[in-house]
Amino acid sequence: MACCEAEPAAPSPWLPEARVGFVGARRGSGASWLVRALSGQPLFPSTDAGAFFRRKDGPPEGPAPHRHFPQLALHDLGALPAPAHPPLSLPSFRCLVLVAGPEDDLGGEGEKEEGSPLRALRRAAPRAALLLVRSGADAQSHTQRRRAGLWGRGPQEEEQEEEWQRRERGHLEEALRREGLDPRDAFLLSALQPHRYDFARFEHRLVLGVLGLDILGRGVDRSPQDLSAASWKRAEELFQACQPGGLLALPATFRSTLEEPASARLEVALVGEAGPLKSSLLRALLGEGEEEEEEEGWPPWKARPLPGSLLPRAFLRDVSGGPPLALHLSRFDLILLVCPQEGEAHQHLMAAVTSAGKEAFLIRSQAEAQEEKEEEGKGSADPSPRAFLLPDELPLLLEALQSGGPGWKRQALRSSLPEALSLLVAEKAGALRREAWERALGAIPPSCPPQEAAAELLAALGGFRRELGLEEAFLEGEAGMGPEEAAQVLQAEARSPFAHPMAPEALLGLVAGPPSLASWAWSFVPFFGWGAQAEGPVPFADAYRVLQRAVTEMAEDAERVLRRALLKE
Repeated sequence: MACCEAEPAAPSPWLPEARVGFVGARRGSGASWLVRALSGQPLFPSTDAGAFFRRKDGPPEGPAPHRHFPQLALHDLGALPAPAHPPLSLPSFRCLVLVAGPEDDLGGEGEKEEGSPLRALRRAAPRAALLLVRSGADAQSHTQRRRAGLWGRGPQEEEQEEEWQRRERGHLEEALRREGLDPRDAFLLSALQPHRYDFARFEHRLVLGVLGLDILGRGVDRSPQDLSAASWKRAEELFQACQPGGLLALPATFRSTLEEPASARLEVALVGEAGPLKSSLLRALLGEGEEEEEEEGWPPWKARPLPGSLLPRAFLRDVSGGPPLALHLSRFDLILLVCPQEGEAHQHLMAAVTSAGKEAFLIRSQAEAQEEKEEEGKGSADPSPRAFLLPDELPLLLEALQSGGPGWKRQALRSSLPEALSLLVAEKAGALRREAWERALGAIPPSCPPQEAAAELLAALGGFRRELGLEEAFLEGEAGMGPEEAAQVLQAEARSPFAHPMAPEALLGLVAGPPSLASWAWSFVPFFGWGAQAEGPVPFADAYRVLQRAVTEMAEDAERVLRRALLKE
């Protein structure tokens, strides 16, 4: 997911270029893909599928500017030379990034000095900062899950992946410690999925170390993917539906989907042991012939689409592989519990489903239920779930699924709105950080008067507020709020001072440097110096830090304001 789709900005002629080199531990380690991801270039520039497998010979391509900070010149230096070849010499580089693939060895304590790629880079550029990246995290994670026999994204899979990530980061940190380097400069990422793993932290460390700019501010450890596990696919679909208009199109898209929820995604969980009752239910829901696939083995957590005539855009997953209470209830909108004989485990699961506010249907065998009723004189002890006795009540079950689908989809859309909103806000914030860089370049040229710089910065802040929807006119027109309600929401949820109009003097107090002695003394000269402003210059770095801080704080405010506006009912 790209942060900004605009053309790269031209570097400023009065800011020096900083060279960053990307070196692969071997050919194919992923250095070229990482350069493309940072520069905003397409990862697959050719439509020819065979071009991906053909070996590229010759010198690497020229430097590519960073997609947000053109002063960062990203050089793809290829792979490290073999020990028999002359060593690298890179004295002009400010930072070097060693990209190691999944199978690349970083050397141990007993390795020879010439065999360690980290030591080779330290000799090539003794004064350059050195960052260590392990690429292909997505492929490694997939392989680890398959070796462990885990499928899908259940609780066991997530715990296994977290443990694998901790172990891999520990190996990278240990390699840096052996060379006397900072273990915080080790990162695990994937160029194909830059929104996951350590990509944001790596980019933050790179820009902070080379340019001295904190691009993430207070939100450095926050990622939209770290939010709750509720229907991330539905949130992604809502995010893609808003792409033509971006963040400002979310209210209209959300309202139209609520009015016509047929295209929304619905996740249905099936829990129960294999048997005649479960097979008959699958035949009724999915059609004839499904019992054969069930006998051959249904991979856990594999999604099957339900017929459109029954529930359009609904997907059924069998989550019976693990303990019932380990089920991720937040990922599903409807739970079908198949239990020929009701037991304590099913009662606990039903209690958990009810407390989570989810809809659940209890599917039981009519013969078994009749026997229990004759023995105990009553039905199920828990009246909250809706129970259906098969096969006589199968038409009632299908009718309940058809009639309840729109309501469940609306509820699911409301639950997935925070995730989609976070994705849209993160994308918009990334675009505005680049715009902040360009505005700072235009507002703070050499010898720029402070008042003119303040006017340019205030105009930039006003544009940021419009782009993030932090204006009463937007809340009244798009979110359907009244004037008083919109003002109250902005006053309560927009906590950053940048989210409200500022006086030029207040802004200059944040970015202007101390006045020079000459300007301060000139302000006291009779007649000629009276009225002169004894204000210091506006440093470019301070102006940019204020703008990026404003983007970070206003993005958090926009998320709170829009969530309250769209979920007010």
